[in-house]
Amino acid sequence: MNSMTQKLASKTKFPQHVTLNNIDVSCDYLSKLKQDIESNVQSTFPKEAEKINTCLSQLSETSSIFQSTLEVFFFFFFFFFFFFFF
Repeated sequence: MNSMTQKLASKTKFPQHVTLNNIDVSCDYLSKLKQDIESNVQSTFPKEAEKINTCLSQLSETSSIFQSTLEVFFFFFFFFFFFFFF
Protein backbone atom coordinates (compact mmCIF):
# COMPACT_ATOMS: atom_id res chain seq x y z
CA MET A 1 0.00 0.00 0.00
CA ASN A 2 1.37 3.41 -0.84
CA SER A 3 1.44 6.20 1.73
CA MET A 4 -1.60 8.03 0.34
CA THR A 5 -3.66 4.83 0.46
CA GLN A 6 -2.51 4.17 4.02
CA LYS A 7 -3.56 7.68 5.08
CA LEU A 8 -6.98 7.28 3.47
CA ALA A 9 -7.46 3.83 4.96
CA SER A 10 -6.58 5.07 8.44
CA LYS A 11 -9.06 7.98 8.16
CA THR A 12 -11.99 5.94 6.95
CA LYS A 13 -14.16 3.61 8.96
CA PHE A 14 -13.98 1.05 6.19
CA PRO A 15 -10.40 0.68 4.90
CA GLN A 16 -11.56 -2.20 2.72
CA HIS A 17 -13.45 0.29 0.56
CA VAL A 18 -10.22 2.14 -0.18
CA THR A 19 -8.64 -1.13 -1.28
CA LEU A 20 -11.63 -2.07 -3.42
CA ASN A 21 -11.58 1.34 -5.06
CA ASN A 22 -7.86 0.93 -5.76
CA ILE A 23 -8.55 -2.42 -7.42
CA ASP A 24 -11.28 -0.88 -9.57
CA VAL A 25 -9.06 2.03 -10.62
CA SER A 26 -6.23 -0.41 -11.37
CA CYS A 27 -8.50 -2.33 -13.74
CA ASP A 28 -9.22 0.86 -15.64
CA TYR A 29 -5.57 1.86 -15.78
CA LEU A 30 -4.47 -1.58 -16.96
CA SER A 31 -7.00 -1.45 -19.76
CA LYS A 32 -5.92 2.03 -20.84
CA LEU A 33 -2.26 1.09 -20.63
CA LYS A 34 -2.82 -1.96 -22.81
CA GLN A 35 -4.68 0.09 -25.43
CA ASP A 36 -1.98 2.77 -25.50
CA ILE A 37 0.82 0.24 -25.88
CA GLU A 38 -1.06 -1.75 -28.53
CA SER A 39 -1.59 1.35 -30.62
CA ASN A 40 2.15 2.08 -30.71
CA VAL A 41 3.83 -1.30 -30.59
CA GLN A 42 3.95 -2.06 -34.33
CA SER A 43 5.45 1.26 -35.30
CA THR A 44 7.87 1.48 -32.37
CA PHE A 45 9.00 -2.13 -31.90
CA PRO A 46 8.13 -4.11 -35.04
CA LYS A 47 10.58 -6.94 -34.32
CA GLU A 48 9.44 -7.41 -30.72
CA ALA A 49 5.72 -6.95 -31.38
CA GLU A 50 4.87 -10.60 -30.74
CA LYS A 51 6.65 -10.66 -27.36
CA ILE A 52 5.06 -7.39 -26.35
CA ASN A 53 1.61 -8.63 -27.33
CA THR A 54 2.17 -11.69 -25.14
CA CYS A 55 2.95 -9.40 -22.21
CA LEU A 56 -0.10 -7.31 -23.01
CA SER A 57 -2.31 -10.37 -22.84
CA GLN A 58 -0.97 -10.92 -19.33
CA LEU A 59 -2.06 -7.37 -18.46
CA SER A 60 -5.56 -8.29 -19.61
CA GLU A 61 -5.48 -11.42 -17.48
CA THR A 62 -4.41 -9.40 -14.45
CA SER A 63 -7.20 -6.91 -15.02
CA SER A 64 -9.69 -9.78 -15.33
CA ILE A 65 -8.48 -11.25 -12.04
CA PHE A 66 -8.90 -7.89 -10.34
CA GLN A 67 -12.38 -7.51 -11.81
CA SER A 68 -13.35 -11.01 -10.69
CA THR A 69 -12.14 -10.20 -7.18
CA LEU A 70 -14.42 -7.19 -7.07
CA GLU A 71 -17.39 -9.14 -8.39
CA VAL A 72 -16.93 -11.89 -5.80
CA PHE A 73 -16.63 -9.36 -3.00
CA PHE A 74 -19.78 -7.52 -4.04
CA PHE A 75 -21.69 -10.76 -4.48
CA PHE A 76 -20.87 -11.87 -0.94
CA PHE A 77 -21.38 -8.39 0.47
CA PHE A 78 -24.89 -8.10 -0.97
CA PHE A 79 -25.71 -11.70 -0.07
CA PHE A 80 -24.62 -11.04 3.52
CA PHE A 81 -26.48 -7.73 3.62
CA PHE A 82 -29.78 -9.15 2.36
CA PHE A 83 -29.47 -12.36 4.36
CA PHE A 84 -29.02 -10.57 7.68
CA PHE A 85 -31.11 -7.46 7.14
CA PHE A 86 -34.14 -8.76 5.26
